[in-house]
Amino acid sequence: MILPPLKFKPALKDKVWGGHRLEPMVGAPQTHRNIGEAWLIWEGLVVEDGPLQGKSIAQLTREMPAALLGTQSAGHTHFPLLIKFLDPNDWLSVQNHPNDAYAAQHEGVPYGKCEVWWVLDATPNTSIIHGLKRAVSVAELKAAMRNGQFRDLVDYVPAHAGDVFMNTHGIVHALGTGVMIYELQQSSDITYRLYDWDRQPAPGEPVRDLHVDKGAEVAVREPLTQHKVQVVSLAEAWGTRRIFSACRYFVGEALHIEHPAPFATHGRSFHILTVLSGSATVTAGEHVNRISQGESILLPASVGAYMLTPDGAAAVDAMLAYVPDLHKDVIEPLQARHIPNDIIVQLGGEPAYSDLRTLI
Repeated sequence: MILPPLKFKPALKDKVWGGHRLEPMVGAPQTHRNIGEAWLIWEGLVVEDGPLQGKSIAQLTREMPAALLGTQSAGHTHFPLLIKFLDPNDWLSVQNHPNDAYAAQHEGVPYGKCEVWWVLDATPNTSIIHGLKRAVSVAELKAAMRNGQFRDLVDYVPAHAGDVFMNTHGIVHALGTGVMIYELQQSSDITYRLYDWDRQPAPGEPVRDLHVDKGAEVAVREPLTQHKVQVVSLAEAWGTRRIFSACRYFVGEALHIEHPAPFATHGRSFHILTVLSGSATVTAGEHVNRISQGESILLPASVGAYMLTPDGAAAVDAMLAYVPDLHKDVIEPLQARHIPNDIIVQLGGEPAYSDLRTLI
């Protein structure tokens, strides 16, 4: 069975730290709510139109897993990825996330949470938190969470548009005020809150508890040797491909498309395209879809070859995400283009935790 390309209406999430830029970004009416996240592709979303209208990604995953997911996600009972825009108007809580094994054992869910941030916009002199300043014991980490001294342990890193930060399992991190991002992650919302800036809840709102024991147990407790991923930029006949993350769970690519660009799923994985600027036509067999700024489209693995064509003379900037075969999709193509192995490895973030480290 060949499934058609699928489009969805984003889910907007109110957050205590949220801003006001996401509604117009995704074409939603401006309500002036504190919208912190726009979930662009997520298993709870339902197809907007076409023969599969009204079916959720979760339903399609259960009913047609091979056609939707492809061979790289064979055996999965949940859609494996979640893609968001985030717009913080205040610091997010300092947090980390467990790996798959810990999530299964302690939370009863199939996925932990590995994620990557592409900074879309950043106000001047803003920072994020990424890792710790020094090595600490589990006891020190717990004590800092309980006595309010946690902010003294974390490493503040300046953030600018185009920066990329990989948060593999356990890395302590937080988004800062004014740092708008595209986030590609495993389909999990498990978050261990380590510090919440001493925020007091609004009247009638519950206290946002800290996850002292679990957060300390899964934490990476040594300083990171690398914060920002070095993006690999490749010239193509149609424009520029920039690979900005690669791990066992996903690959993220930033595409600058000036001419019609051919792509293919090869039956291995679905593709997810998210347009950042401009508009384009996606042609897959007899199916033709138009996507513009803020919109995403899911190309099922069964689609095979498809074409992405800019509308008019303006170039299109878009993000591409998929579940990789790391050898076929990343290592071999980049080595063939003479990209050094150490640059390939760091596409997985901190080299010590990169999935690519043991494959090269």
